[in-house]
Amino acid sequence: MPSTLCALCFGEFAEVSARVRRESPSGTLWTESRSRLTRPDSINVVGRMMSGAEVAVNVAAVPSNPGGNRMEIYGREGASVIRADGSLNIGLSQAHAARARERWLPCRYQARHQARPKGTP
Repeated sequence: MPSTLCALCFGEFAEVSARVRRESPSGTLWTESRSRLTRPDSINVVGRMMSGAEVAVNVAAVPSNPGGNRMEIYGREGASVIRADGSLNIGLSQAHAARARERWLPCRYQARHQARPKGTP
Protein backbone atom coordinates (compact mmCIF):
# COMPACT_ATOMS: atom_id res chain seq x y z
CA MET A 1 0.00 0.00 0.00
CA PRO A 2 2.64 2.64 0.86
CA SER A 3 4.51 2.11 -2.42
CA THR A 4 1.26 2.28 -4.42
CA LEU A 5 0.26 5.55 -2.72
CA CYS A 6 3.69 7.09 -3.34
CA ALA A 7 3.68 5.95 -6.99
CA LEU A 8 0.23 7.46 -7.54
CA CYS A 9 1.22 10.77 -5.95
CA PHE A 10 4.86 11.18 -6.93
CA GLY A 11 5.80 8.64 -9.61
CA GLU A 12 8.10 5.63 -9.36
CA PHE A 13 10.80 4.98 -6.76
CA ALA A 14 14.44 5.38 -7.83
CA GLU A 15 15.68 4.06 -4.46
CA VAL A 16 13.69 2.42 -1.68
CA SER A 17 14.25 0.74 1.65
CA ALA A 18 11.55 -0.77 3.85
CA ARG A 19 11.11 -2.56 7.14
CA VAL A 20 8.11 -4.59 8.30
CA ARG A 21 7.88 -5.53 11.96
CA ARG A 22 5.49 -7.49 14.15
CA GLU A 23 6.06 -6.69 17.83
CA SER A 24 3.53 -8.95 19.50
CA PRO A 25 2.52 -12.42 18.33
CA SER A 26 -0.90 -12.14 20.00
CA GLY A 27 -3.20 -9.45 21.25
CA THR A 28 -6.75 -8.47 22.02
CA LEU A 29 -8.58 -7.12 18.99
CA TRP A 30 -11.72 -5.22 20.02
CA THR A 31 -13.02 -8.32 21.80
CA GLU A 32 -12.30 -10.10 25.04
CA SER A 33 -10.60 -13.05 23.35
CA ARG A 34 -6.92 -13.15 22.48
CA SER A 35 -5.97 -14.32 19.03
CA ARG A 36 -2.76 -14.86 17.07
CA LEU A 37 -1.90 -11.81 15.00
CA THR A 38 -0.49 -12.26 11.52
CA ARG A 39 -0.44 -8.65 10.36
CA PRO A 40 2.58 -6.38 10.97
CA ASP A 41 2.48 -3.76 13.72
CA SER A 42 4.47 -1.29 11.65
CA ILE A 43 5.67 -0.73 8.10
CA ASN A 44 8.34 1.89 7.43
CA VAL A 45 9.32 2.90 3.90
CA VAL A 46 11.89 5.54 2.90
CA GLY A 47 13.06 6.39 -0.55
CA ARG A 48 13.80 8.80 -3.34
CA MET A 49 11.43 9.13 -6.24
CA MET A 50 12.48 9.41 -9.90
CA SER A 51 11.49 13.10 -9.64
CA GLY A 52 14.02 13.58 -6.82
CA ALA A 53 11.38 13.92 -4.09
CA GLU A 54 12.25 12.27 -0.78
CA VAL A 55 9.50 10.11 0.71
CA ALA A 56 8.99 8.66 4.18
CA VAL A 57 5.94 6.51 4.96
CA ASN A 58 5.01 5.07 8.34
CA VAL A 59 2.04 2.71 8.59
CA ALA A 60 1.10 1.54 12.07
CA ALA A 61 -1.57 -1.00 12.96
CA VAL A 62 -2.89 -0.45 16.45
CA PRO A 63 -5.21 -2.75 18.43
CA SER A 64 -7.62 0.02 19.49
CA ASN A 65 -8.36 3.74 19.17
CA PRO A 66 -6.55 4.37 15.88
CA GLY A 67 -5.58 7.98 15.23
CA GLY A 68 -6.66 7.98 11.59
CA ASN A 69 -4.53 8.70 8.54
CA ARG A 70 -2.37 11.68 7.71
CA MET A 71 -0.38 12.61 4.61
CA GLU A 72 2.05 15.53 4.79
CA ILE A 73 3.72 17.03 1.72
CA TYR A 74 6.48 19.62 2.07
CA GLY A 75 8.02 21.65 -0.74
CA ARG A 76 10.14 24.74 -1.32
CA GLU A 77 7.12 27.03 -1.62
CA GLY A 78 4.84 25.56 1.04
CA ALA A 79 3.23 22.48 2.50
CA SER A 80 -0.07 20.64 2.63
CA VAL A 81 -1.60 18.14 5.06
CA ILE A 82 -4.53 15.82 4.45
CA ARG A 83 -6.05 14.04 7.46
CA ALA A 84 -8.96 11.66 8.03
CA ASP A 85 -10.32 9.78 11.04
CA GLY A 86 -10.64 6.69 8.85
CA SER A 87 -9.43 6.04 5.34
CA LEU A 88 -8.25 8.99 3.25
CA ASN A 89 -10.42 7.85 0.34
CA ILE A 90 -13.63 7.01 2.22
CA GLY A 91 -15.58 9.60 4.16
CA LEU A 92 -14.55 13.12 5.06
CA SER A 93 -10.96 14.34 4.98
CA GLN A 94 -9.59 17.63 6.24
CA ALA A 95 -6.98 19.41 4.14
CA HIS A 96 -4.81 22.36 5.16
CA ALA A 97 -2.11 24.22 3.25
CA ALA A 98 0.39 27.00 3.88
CA ARG A 99 2.81 28.96 1.69
CA ALA A 100 6.35 29.58 2.97
CA ARG A 101 6.03 30.70 6.60
CA GLU A 102 2.38 31.73 6.47
CA ARG A 103 -0.15 30.11 8.79
CA TRP A 104 -2.04 26.93 7.89
CA LEU A 105 -5.41 27.50 6.22
CA PRO A 106 -8.17 24.97 5.55
CA CYS A 107 -8.58 24.00 1.89
CA ARG A 108 -11.95 23.92 0.19
CA TYR A 109 -12.58 21.00 -2.12
CA GLN A 110 -13.71 21.95 -5.61
CA ALA A 111 -16.87 20.20 -6.80
CA ARG A 112 -14.96 18.16 -9.40
CA HIS A 113 -12.87 16.58 -6.59
CA GLN A 114 -15.91 15.45 -4.62
CA ALA A 115 -16.66 12.34 -6.63
CA ARG A 116 -19.26 10.14 -4.96
CA PRO A 117 -22.26 8.20 -6.17
CA LYS A 118 -25.68 9.85 -5.87
CA GLY A 119 -27.38 8.99 -2.62
CA THR A 120 -24.13 8.73 -0.66
CA PRO A 121 -24.50 10.66 2.62
